[in-house]
Amino acid sequence: MRIMFEWLKYYYPVFIPLFLAFLTVLQRIAAQKFEATLEGLLKIYTDLTLGLFAFILWAYGTPSFKTGRVSLNPDYYIDAEFINILLLFDIGLLVMGIFVARKEWPTPKQGRKVDTIMLLIAVFFVTIPLQIKKPESAVAQFGTQITVGKFDVAIPYKDDSLARHIGVQKWGDRLLLWYQHGVEAKDRDAAKLQALSAFRESGKLLALFPRRTDTETNVTVEHEKILVQQSASLKP
Repeated sequence: MRIMFEWLKYYYPVFIPLFLAFLTVLQRIAAQKFEATLEGLLKIYTDLTLGLFAFILWAYGTPSFKTGRVSLNPDYYIDAEFINILLLFDIGLLVMGIFVARKEWPTPKQGRKVDTIMLLIAVFFVTIPLQIKKPESAVAQFGTQITVGKFDVAIPYKDDSLARHIGVQKWGDRLLLWYQHGVEAKDRDAAKLQALSAFRESGKLLALFPRRTDTETNVTVEHEKILVQQSASLKP
C-alpha cells in the first residue's frame, strides 16, 4: 500500500483525470443521478474525458510549459507540443462521447459494446502522459546545470510464503534483497524512487509460494532499511 501511494505521489499530475472522474461519480451517486449498473459504469468515459481537460489545464499553468517541457516530477517531463496535440484529441473525444452517450442504440448489447470501446479509448488517452514521458537531462529547465549522480540502491524485502515453504524455524527472520547498481538521479530520494519503480516492474513483488487462502500475495518491502549510497567510480 505504501509503495502504491509513493507511486501516486510521484506521478500525481497524471492521475488528475482519474481523481476528478472518481469525485464526479461520487457526486452523482450522492445526487441520486448515477445508476449502479453495468451501463452506468461504462459511461464514465465522459467523466474521464473531462478529467483529462483538468490535466491539460494543469500542464498549461505550469511555469515549465514556457520552456517547451512540462515536468511531471524531478525525473520525467513531457514535451509541451504533445499537450497541444492531446488537447485536440480530447476535444474530439468529448464531442464523440457526448454523441455516443445520448444515442439510442437498437439493442442494449450494442450500446454496451460501443460504451466499452469508448471507455477503452478514454483510458488510453488518460494514460498517454505516462507513455510519452521522457527522462530529465542533466540540464535544468532554466538553463542551469544540476548535479546528476549515480547511486547503488539495496531494497530488502520479506516473503512470508518463502518462510512457510522452507520452514519458519529454518528461515528465521531472513530478508531477500533487490539490488540496483548505477541509478542515475539528482539525489538519494530520487534514486530510491527509481529503484522502487524498477523493483515493481521486475515482478519480484509477488510472493514465490502464495496459497489460495492468502488475501495478500505481495511481499513486504522494508522501507526503513532501504540503503542508498553513491556509486563508487571504477577506474580502469
